[in-house]
Amino acid sequence: MRTHLRELVQSGAEVRTAATLPMRLIIVDRSLAIVPAEEPEDENAAMVIRNAALVSVLRRVFDHCWASAADLLVGDGEGDAGWAVAGTRNHEVVRMLAAGLTDEAIGRKLGLSDRTVRRIVAELMSQVGAESRFQAGVNMVRLGWLDDAPPPPLSGALPAIG
Repeated sequence: MRTHLRELVQSGAEVRTAATLPMRLIIVDRSLAIVPAEEPEDENAAMVIRNAALVSVLRRVFDHCWASAADLLVGDGEGDAGWAVAGTRNHEVVRMLAAGLTDEAIGRKLGLSDRTVRRIVAELMSQVGAESRFQAGVNMVRLGWLDDAPPPPLSGALPAIG
């Protein structure tokens, strides 16, 4: 999969990733979409939708998901170095930490193991120069990481509190 995505990006395709999606969705054009069908006996069943008004609503869902997803950054293919998702998952973790969720609760919501969540939290704490979760929260607020936009890249010292 990594090789295929790397080839797509290198050939000019835009690839984005999101921590969560509302459903699988294929939009062919302004008049045709394909969505999963709720068929208990066939998990691969799909519905073809040709109603222009409904396809328009599904396009809005797609546009919303696309806008809130992060660009996929691919490296040179040497191991995992350089292969990263630019911010979306980490932003979700930051928001959930700010909401007071435990690592375990965050893991359940994002479909991650407790160990992965602890690693992400440790990386985020390191990025903001924090030694405790509380200090990390303060620093993340100062950096604007809890604003509606994804966290900005770090650039030097933290702003002073006045």
